[in-house]
Amino acid sequence: MKKRILIYETKQGNRPFAKWFKKLKDKEAQTRIRKRILNAAEGYLGDHRNLPVV
Repeated sequence: MKKRILIYETKQGNRPFAKWFKKLKDKEAQTRIRKRILNAAEGYLGDHRNLPVV
């Protein structure tokens, strides 16, 4: 099941991740990050484990 990606926005309307992502000079890193986000939206989270419930 495809998930919806939400971009965090402050009360002032700033989007810190988007701002950081645009400033990222390494285009290969941008591509890898974008691909990772799209994969997560598709349900492919890669290597991960759930945190224990406290």
